[in-house]
Amino acid sequence: MRTIAQLKNIWSNDSSDNQVSVPDLVLQSFPGNGIFSRKVFVGGLPPDVTANSLSLFFEQFGANTVDWPHRKCTGSDIPPNGYAFVVFMSDRSVEYLVSRCICKQGKLNILLKNGKKEVKVVQVRPWALSDQVYRVTDAKPLSDRFSVFIGGVPRTTTASELAMLLQQTIGDVVYVSLEVDAETKYPKGAAQVVFNNRESYLTAIAMRLITLTTIDQVKEIEIKPYLMDFAQCEMCNLADARYLCPELCCLMYMCEPCWTEVHKQRGLLHHRPMTKAKPGSPMRNISNYVTAFPFFNPSLDHHNHSGLRSTNQQQQLCHCKAFSQYRVSSISSLQTLFKLFCRDFRIRRKIRFLINVSGYIYVPGLLYRCD
Repeated sequence: MRTIAQLKNIWSNDSSDNQVSVPDLVLQSFPGNGIFSRKVFVGGLPPDVTANSLSLFFEQFGANTVDWPHRKCTGSDIPPNGYAFVVFMSDRSVEYLVSRCICKQGKLNILLKNGKKEVKVVQVRPWALSDQVYRVTDAKPLSDRFSVFIGGVPRTTTASELAMLLQQTIGDVVYVSLEVDAETKYPKGAAQVVFNNRESYLTAIAMRLITLTTIDQVKEIEIKPYLMDFAQCEMCNLADARYLCPELCCLMYMCEPCWTEVHKQRGLLHHRPMTKAKPGSPMRNISNYVTAFPFFNPSLDHHNHSGLRSTNQQQQLCHCKAFSQYRVSSISSLQTLFKLFCRDFRIRRKIRFLINVSGYIYVPGLLYRCD
């Protein structure tokens, strides 16, 4: 297997006029077997290229298979969106492929050929294993309680790029880990992000969606609470908690008895608990909603446990969604916002500051409870 220094020598010895130094990002080492994932993104493909012709071309670097999203469903042999994934049998094949690419303007390119005929210059994006994790070195010990699950992450996005986006939008990001496939070590499109404090954690949950802008696309990524493997009930502090209430006015781990009692008293039986997916699921922390929960019934929305409508004094509405989605058009609207929501929330902590994120107003210093 080639070392980092050997790979750098291969690039520097290339006589191509278009050749420039390879980004350090691609050449970073990672503890473990190999430098790259066996799965490689190939973009900018001609509209008539087939999976078979792609596989034959890349066989010069090693045995491989060609795939793209939903290929089995469509039955087509032509990549529909101008890109495909080449999965090699060995990560050494990827190193060889990278060594034969031309790096121009920070991108790796290779001349695609059909036999002896030159077809088109296509882009090659190997996945460096070192890009899976980002961590602030001088941060205090991580707390999974301030973790969120990020879904819909473009698969070519690195952990440091995602951390930069969240740092600019929310702040206090201390750890990012991308979920990768166990066999190929290629990203699945999901990540765990840990914040340094509860305020940033609540802000992230309230945002729900963030727009990620890259060179190739603009995409919305989804934010949900990250479900811990083991948690204690945060109401009784005794029993193990299987369920998490994801609403901002709760956002707590609870055992079944506490869930029933707390949501019944607050008139919040319309809240749906979340639990982890089954062990064999593709994404273990997909934050599934529980659909067969023994005491969840959508028809009981704002009703008491018996199904009868509560009195005005007993009924307590959940305003967390309205709060997180309330758009403020100008600074002058802040007083109106205070008057509107301070009537509906019992504030357990003094409001310390407001922040404006993506046109929405959030109060990270609050404990969102409707009791």
